[in-house]
Amino acid sequence: MFVSRKDDSSPSLDTENSPTLDEMFLRSDTLTRALRLIVSCNHAMMHAADEQTLLNEICQLAVDVGGYTMAWVGFPDPTRDGRVTPVSWSSGADSLMALVSAGSGYFRRCLVTEALQQQVTTIDDDCEERPREDDEEFVASGFRSGVAIPLLCDGKPIGALSIYSAAASGFGSNELRLFEAMTADLAFGIKTLRARIEHEAAKRKLDHLAYHDHLTGAPNRFQLQAQFTELTKPAVTMGRQSPMLLLDLDNFREINDVWGHDCGDRILVEATKRLVANVGSQGIVCRHGGDEFAILLYNFDAARGLDRFVRELLAALNEPYSAESSLLEVTASVGVAIHPAHADTLIDLTRAADAALQRIKVSGKSGYHVFSEDMPFEADAQRALLVQLRQAIRRGEFVLHYQPQYDVQQKKIVGVEALIRWQHPDRGLIGPASFITLAEKTGLIVPIGDWVIDTACEQLATWKKMGLPLQRIAINISAVQLRRGDLLTTVSNALRQSGLCAPEIELELTESTFLGDGESSFQALRDLRTLGVKLSLDDFGTGYSSLSYLKTLRVDRLKIDRSFIRDIPGPADAEAIVKTIIQLSRNLKLAVTAEGVETAAQRQMLEEFECDEIQGYLLSQPVGADEVPDLVLSPTIS
Repeated sequence: MFVSRKDDSSPSLDTENSPTLDEMFLRSDTLTRALRLIVSCNHAMMHAADEQTLLNEICQLAVDVGGYTMAWVGFPDPTRDGRVTPVSWSSGADSLMALVSAGSGYFRRCLVTEALQQQVTTIDDDCEERPREDDEEFVASGFRSGVAIPLLCDGKPIGALSIYSAAASGFGSNELRLFEAMTADLAFGIKTLRARIEHEAAKRKLDHLAYHDHLTGAPNRFQLQAQFTELTKPAVTMGRQSPMLLLDLDNFREINDVWGHDCGDRILVEATKRLVANVGSQGIVCRHGGDEFAILLYNFDAARGLDRFVRELLAALNEPYSAESSLLEVTASVGVAIHPAHADTLIDLTRAADAALQRIKVSGKSGYHVFSEDMPFEADAQRALLVQLRQAIRRGEFVLHYQPQYDVQQKKIVGVEALIRWQHPDRGLIGPASFITLAEKTGLIVPIGDWVIDTACEQLATWKKMGLPLQRIAINISAVQLRRGDLLTTVSNALRQSGLCAPEIELELTESTFLGDGESSFQALRDLRTLGVKLSLDDFGTGYSSLSYLKTLRVDRLKIDRSFIRDIPGPADAEAIVKTIIQLSRNLKLAVTAEGVETAAQRQMLEEFECDEIQGYLLSQPVGADEVPDLVLSPTIS
């Protein structure tokens, strides 16, 4: 029967059974070997490299140094209740460990199981008293007694160390106390090793995350920075060139907006695989950020030809991508710079490749361009423009110009559209095309847009106090401003401060406003409609699905894009398109304004089609606030 050992740290004196001299020498020798075992085990723990090696060494030391017959360590088997799994044992015990794993014979319920369940040292003083009908192998091993001591980490058993002796009652109380102390050290050593492994794994993971893109698994720009000199050194030594490709997926934002970010992520992963497959051992593919990749061909096969390589790379990327039940075609633009011909450092090489990339984007995308020395660094220009744009906000360098909106039936100007301009200290008056895109990319459009709303409302209030019969002012709203700003609060504050009524404000939106975060945008616009603000859909007919937007969100006005007005009078289909849009507005009870009206013939045809309002150079180009009163009071139209 197994006996659980209680704490007997206080010494006891057995006067009736005093040991003989031989027994005293035997116990002394046993205790000496136990002490040597503990010293050896402590040395092993101090130098252990991993848990398995440590356990193997402890079990073998129990036999070689301690003089015991066998030692083994068992851990609880999570798949079999009440069973243990041997994880380490001394040499020659393989067949016995098979019995432990099978749970048969003497090991049907072994010392380790008891020690784990009771969480105390468990002893079997005479194994021969145990039933052994099927224990021939165990009996042949010569074991007479055994002990199992639980390995406790933070008060919980993670396993147990079991040691067997050839002598009955082979473990004295002093030995057991020494073994318990040794096992406590061993449990602490296991805990330390596991903590070290977890720490090293966490460090490796952090290192990987620091130098790899979490979505695609590709190296990131930090790894490219760290390895650039090492990667290019062999090529420089051998007099070879190392091309760098900066690659951008064309119109990728539209993919995210229309198909969703999950689809966009899958395309990025697939594009990475295609790039890696085509580059192979010739270089490294890094995700530079967003939809941009950097490829450094430090082992480029010049015989293959750079032109051929880039064209094959683009062809691979242009193969259709799976998007739910559809196939998407994605093109790419590439800027190429050569190390060291164009630049020696990674920073300058990247700038050169980016300048080439911007050149191909300007010329229509879907292709590649190689950097040349006379090519300006567009990226530098963009950075300089961004600094100036921030300064413009602080210095108040923006102004508003206003373009009249003429009611065809009433034959008078009823409103104006506010259009932003930048009064640049060096370049003079700059139109929005030169800076709005950058403002949207950087989020600066939010404070700029807030300023436009405040200024336009104040200006309309001033005109109304002068007696001008203006019914409203139209203000363009950016998609970024709608998503990232607090448009409802901005408009509410502007109305309160100016004293205007909400219907006197008409916010002009393009269809890009609704792409991507559609529901959030719709809700923001519903809130504005609840406030009483008017909404118009600008550039109607040039986007993705205008009719669906008209169904989802009730706008008040459609503005026919100038690209349709330009062709009338003219081809029958051009006239039919304009007439159809006007008729659609009538059926939906929406007002309609034609933009870009420049000729009397266009005005006359729009009157015949019963268009409500016109806007364009026929009436006036955008003008400063001080010129508006004269236009409103004495409109000149041919």
